[in-house]
Amino acid sequence: MKAPKICSCPKEAKGKLAVRLIQADLKHNQLIAGLEALGFTDNGLQHLNIHHLVENIMEVAPEAHNRWAGVYFNFLERAQYYPLSPQGEALLPLAEDCYRQLQCCLLPEG
Repeated sequence: MKAPKICSCPKEAKGKLAVRLIQADLKHNQLIAGLEALGFTDNGLQHLNIHHLVENIMEVAPEAHNRWAGVYFNFLERAQYYPLSPQGEALLPLAEDCYRQLQCCLLPEG
């Protein structure tokens, strides 16, 4: 069963929303990585699953899921190497790049 559409807004608005959600997820992952570096472990309990929202907004087809998820989680890992900023503003360029790469995953291969 396919998940219901989460956003019926125009494509440009969906893109902006997706970028902001990615940015928030990057920031969250950056903070979790910092806590783990200090010895705190969350055993995977602190993940927000924002990627599910972004995947829904981008209307990722099942056949593109694995490739899409690989790109998304690669960017989450990269966030820990960016400087910390109060609102995650340093992560906005990374979030925008992530979104562009995720869009490429939706194109037919060939």
